[in-house]
Amino acid sequence: MLRALLASLERWVRNGEAPRHAMLGVSTRPTIDGSDGAMVAAVEPGSAADEAGIRAGDVITKLDDTVIGSADELVAA
Repeated sequence: MLRALLASLERWVRNGEAPRHAMLGVSTRPTIDGSDGAMVAAVEPGSAADEAGIRAGDVITKLDDTVIGSADELVAA
């Protein structure tokens, strides 16, 4: 899932289409049970996250080699 997302981002950079700030196309919230990660609340249609198959309710715990402990950490990554 995240490999497809990273491939989309790399394609944008290669083609000169990269946004000034990386935009995954998700809104997140804290996990329901307080565990590590960022819970996906919504996915923007047509976004890199949508193309990668990320769906509402998924929990992102790692992006590339960066461990994601919270929604704020995903934004900072």
